[in-house]
Amino acid sequence: MAPKVSPTKPKAPGVSPSKGGSPAKGTSPAKAQSTPTAASPGKKRKPVSCLRHFKAIAALTGPVNMAVFMPVVLVHSLTEKWVPPAPIFGLDYKSQDGMLVLGGGLLLALFGYLLLVKSVGSFHDADGTIAGDDPPKVLAVSGPYAYVRNPLVYACVFINVSAGILAGMYAIMYWAVLYWLVMWIYIACYEEPELLERFGAEYKSYSEGVGRWFPRCTPWEPLTTMMA
Repeated sequence: MAPKVSPTKPKAPGVSPSKGGSPAKGTSPAKAQSTPTAASPGKKRKPVSCLRHFKAIAALTGPVNMAVFMPVVLVHSLTEKWVPPAPIFGLDYKSQDGMLVLGGGLLLALFGYLLLVKSVGSFHDADGTIAGDDPPKVLAVSGPYAYVRNPLVYACVFINVSAGILAGMYAIMYWAVLYWLVMWIYIACYEEPELLERFGAEYKSYSEGVGRWFPRCTPWEPLTTMMA
């Protein structure tokens, strides 16, 4: 008698009969199933180049012009000197009161310039610069903007007041107050309506959570504010 031959099942093309029904060698399950792309944050925004910031500063835009050049020009125009005159408000530089006033002016200037740099950094995070023709592509809500809506204005006011203290001139302080009033009118009548038109509900939620001039004690969080 001829030996019995067990019937063989036809093999599926391209699949090897490995144990456990696993795929053929060379094809891993990880490659067989594609990784979902929803978990990835997507394409990151290209950071703003330093050249764009340099062009914005070189263009002498409002905040930089107010913070750097106007105090120097005012000191020169009022004293015909490029160096602030002494004494400060009638106080001798070497006196105790004079040193306190001088130290206060230097600290205020340092804080103002630090606030200016941090505010420019917030524009960088929002893919833009402080130049009027190169604004952020998204609403800037990080850094100082998480505490108050107009930190750039505060920075310029602080720097000009410190220049008035260091130069011993009330005129520069008056200029700082005038600048703040002008910016208040400009922001309320033009800038805020324009931002509301551009960003809609996002800016409305931001303006409700962050004060125009009075800073918050804690940083504003968009999701928390919108859900509240």
